[in-house]
Amino acid sequence: MTSAFHKTYRLGDDDNKKFRYVIERVVGAFISVAELPIINRIGLRYIDSCPLPSKNNAKLREYYNTKFPESFEIADAKEMAFRTIVKRGEYNLGYVEALEERDGEYRLILDFDGFAMDIKASDYLDVADKLHDLISKEYEATIKQPVYDYMEGR
Repeated sequence: MTSAFHKTYRLGDDDNKKFRYVIERVVGAFISVAELPIINRIGLRYIDSCPLPSKNNAKLREYYNTKFPESFEIADAKEMAFRTIVKRGEYNLGYVEALEERDGEYRLILDFDGFAMDIKASDYLDVADKLHDLISKEYEATIKQPVYDYMEGR
């Protein structure tokens, strides 16, 4: 399932605006019809296009706890990306950080892919909740106050 509509996983009063509710309805119905005992892989992926007011290391580090090596000046980079998959407890986290230019504006792409392997089908929603929490924690550890200010329109 993919959604560009949903801006929240579980916050707010309107279930129709929560991606968790859609997962519960769609995946829950599929599991009951297909009678699945095990799900081979379940994951949540969030891709955020984040502000980068100027293409230099000082501004990047003011806005983000970047994983880019300090030995490269992003002002000189045609392309720059960092990618890893790491264990976080019993789950996995794919993390991609990439510099992007569109129409003369620079953005930092943050791509989080939390996933679990071989889970009991009856645990799918609990696992999805834990993956969401894992990704949220990593996102909050990556962005700094200027990004929060930007998101709030300050």
